[in-house]
Amino acid sequence: MGNTVQNMTAPVELKIMTYNIRNSGMKEKKKEYEWGYRREGLIEVIKKHNPDILGMQEVLDDQMKFLIQRLGADYTPVGVPREYDPRTKKYSSEYSCIFFNNKRFEMLNNGTFWLSDTPDTPSNVPAWGAACVRICTWVLMKERTSGKIVAHFNTHWDHVSSQARLNSSTLMRTRMLDALKKLKQEGVADPLLSVSGDFNTEPNNPELLSMLKPLVDEETGIKLQLDYTKLSAKVRKGPNGTYTDFDLSENSLIDYIFVQDGYSTEKSWNVDSYEVDDQLLPGTNFVPSDHRPIVVSITNGHLTCTEQEDYVVVNNKI
Repeated sequence: MGNTVQNMTAPVELKIMTYNIRNSGMKEKKKEYEWGYRREGLIEVIKKHNPDILGMQEVLDDQMKFLIQRLGADYTPVGVPREYDPRTKKYSSEYSCIFFNNKRFEMLNNGTFWLSDTPDTPSNVPAWGAACVRICTWVLMKERTSGKIVAHFNTHWDHVSSQARLNSSTLMRTRMLDALKKLKQEGVADPLLSVSGDFNTEPNNPELLSMLKPLVDEETGIKLQLDYTKLSAKVRKGPNGTYTDFDLSENSLIDYIFVQDGYSTEKSWNVDSYEVDDQLLPGTNFVPSDHRPIVVSITNGHLTCTEQEDYVVVNNKI
């Protein structure tokens, strides 16, 4: 993931947001659902929270250009569209992009891998029975004040194939563990690992639970076990569900943010707040996308893991 430097251990407060903005190419049931009607209200929601790290899903080229313009020079975008045509050597379709506040972070490296058997080979062919090509975009950064190293991963899993979601979990966890091993080799002290995305599966489904199971590198003892921020939050705000389909009675929870501090579960970030934002688009009775965004505020407080986190893994329920 690139060369880094030893980072300091000063406390760090961060705000992470995940937001599926619904791609602008959809044929909508109502004119009010179209991107041109929604986009300013969506920007208002993002700016209200002013996240340090923003993971987004379903972003098409026209939406990416708009986001870059409206979020302004303080945010740096990372990522490529998910489909690649080897004949034309051009990318197309949706980004699972990351925007980060460049006043807070210096980017060290970034990339995208494909959720397939050949993750480092860009493709336009869905894998593992998926309906669509799926990707994961990552960025490695250094927090400018503390020197804290942060690795953030953002993804959008398939909505049809449960096998594709399970395989995506396995691949992502392997890549995250590899990232931790490389950072350890480079002498980085206790990096933050964070994950955002639309996982297209509800909390108690095997695909989502597999993301929370421990994965240990036997040679180094480095342990990946992500903390589900909703369970760990001191304060929870907003409704339970994140997917609305522009209908506020819909209450499916399929979007998530996970974190891990360092190379084991002996340390943990304090999740100060977890919010599902339900601000309506002005003059309507729906939110600015078919998903509600999630926003978490975290502080690295070096807490011991809670029994609640173990419960998720042992009893296979959330």
